[in-house]
Amino acid sequence: MQDGDELHLSVSTIHSFCLQEILRPHGWLLPEFKGSLRVLTRDNPDFEGIADHAAAQVNYYRLTPDDYEMFASLAVNAAGQIVGMAAQNDAIAKAASHFWARAAELGYIDFCSIIFQSFKILRDHPRVAKALCSRCQRTSSLTS
Repeated sequence: MQDGDELHLSVSTIHSFCLQEILRPHGWLLPEFKGSLRVLTRDNPDFEGIADHAAAQVNYYRLTPDDYEMFASLAVNAAGQIVGMAAQNDAIAKAASHFWARAAELGYIDFCSIIFQSFKILRDHPRVAKALCSRCQRTSSLTS
């Protein structure tokens, strides 16, 4: 590393990177994306209300702490199919789309949606992917 190299570095989580570098500047490319950019986490005061609303849409009431955790850990594969713990719980899997819709209505996006929506932008809009790659390409090899 040379003096000044730190000016060209960016350190973040994958969620922060996707939100800042893909969704905020390019979310408009997705017709279904409503611009919800406040991150919804399990400790947010609105989280349980959003989960309760989603579950009620599929006639599932009286959520347990485990149910809330399943909503918090929602994950999808590249095809958009629910995977992980929530895939094992029919009620949560059925309520997931309602969870995401309600979150978006209230101006939120969850971690799962950050990754999946970013993936869709990069998959469906190769110019965005190319531009991002050109900005993030490795310009020199690191030595120890």
